[in-house]
Amino acid sequence: MSINGQTNCLDNTAQKHLKQYAQMINGLLSESELIVEFGDYAGMTFSQIYSDDYVYCRQLLRNKPKTINMLQFQGYIQKMNFIYKPDVQQMCENYASMKNSAGKIKAIKN
Repeated sequence: MSINGQTNCLDNTAQKHLKQYAQMINGLLSESELIVEFGDYAGMTFSQIYSDDYVYCRQLLRNKPKTINMLQFQGYIQKMNFIYKPDVQQMCENYASMKNSAGKIKAIKN
């Protein structure tokens, strides 16, 4: 295979991966507007809960899904974690460090 052939193959592979990534992002944008139908956050969108209470989302992933809606939300959380893993870990650590033993929020550590 020539250099041009290798470059063309790499470009096609890169384009294929970018298209797949774009499809996943478009799917996540649609899913982000779905409404949770269970628990304390019933009535809120997937994206609101993911943004507001990631600790809850992490705990939810440890549970066996009881409804289709719960399974959908768990899938959304997993896909978001795949994309934003470093940010999510840091967000979780910050949140955990802000809580004292009584569960009250305290000053943020820098």
